[in-house]
Amino acid sequence: MTAERLVQLDDVTYESPRRMRVEDYLRLSASLPGRYEYWDGLMYPQGWPPGSHSAMAGNSQTHSRLTVRLLAALEGHLSDGPCHAYNGDMRIYLDATRYVFPDAYVVCGEKIASNMYDLHDALMICEIRSQSTDGFDRGDKFEGYQGLPSLREYVLLDNRKIQATVLRRGEDGVWRYLIVFEGADLELETIGLRISLTHLYRGLALDSDTR
Repeated sequence: MTAERLVQLDDVTYESPRRMRVEDYLRLSASLPGRYEYWDGLMYPQGWPPGSHSAMAGNSQTHSRLTVRLLAALEGHLSDGPCHAYNGDMRIYLDATRYVFPDAYVVCGEKIASNMYDLHDALMICEIRSQSTDGFDRGDKFEGYQGLPSLREYVLLDNRKIQATVLRRGEDGVWRYLIVFEGADLELETIGLRISLTHLYRGLALDSDTR
């Protein structure tokens, strides 16, 4: 990345999204360290989506540990299949102009080759809330996720408080949401898993709204 692509905010240097063809994104992202997503012509570092006016120099400890704990619960529950859990190292192809890295997700039935880098569907997707991605995760990104044929649950875990937002697609195709508060269980109906939010967040120092 060239120096003119960098932006200085609060004494930290961030790399802003830049416009390019999808062919160039696929070529360039394969050779760069870190993870870069692509959305309607813009390549951007994960954590600074298009339209965001704040950015993070990497995920917080809360974000990382919540992701690890959720993935451990998913892996332990799913065992040897037929569904499998994936973390943000595997990219999802939404369409010809949109490639993203969800924090955690579950895929069922897709044949995975050892050299595959992109998956094309998911049954459940979870994102960990951050200040820079919150609006995008709830808005355009969720709209993009709705195009996945098998997606039935979309979960947002809050990193500021013990709380989860769950959106489910019914048999009628309508998405409905509920908020799960501290003391209740997070139920992932698509895979038959129930997780105590208190247990999931145990011992974590939650992030502030300024992050």
